[in-house]
Amino acid sequence: MWGNPNPDCFYSISVSIVDGPSAVPEAGDRAGMVENGVYWRKSFAVTSCENAFPVTYGAKLQGPPFRENNQYEVEAKPLLPGFTYQVSAASEGSAYGGGKFRLNEQEAVENLPN
Repeated sequence: MWGNPNPDCFYSISVSIVDGPSAVPEAGDRAGMVENGVYWRKSFAVTSCENAFPVTYGAKLQGPPFRENNQYEVEAKPLLPGFTYQVSAASEGSAYGGGKFRLNEQEAVENLPN
């Protein structure tokens, strides 16, 4: 984690699969990002801090757009049990951090070491 060690909100979040299959792009997704393993990505203007931690995967987020007609968005895809995912988020004041997790067979989240 860089910047504020205890951010309470974020303007950007991304979840990608590390060791499994890519999802299938949907209308409105940046297809190349999905084909390269992104399962969810949302970003807003860097001055935005309208999305609070903790965040639920796939939650409806809000804020002013990062740029007009942002083409770097990916709607949340169903997560697959047993595979590792990388999550990263950015917050105001140059704070940035992330981690790894997976869903077990009961679909409970297991946090993993980086």
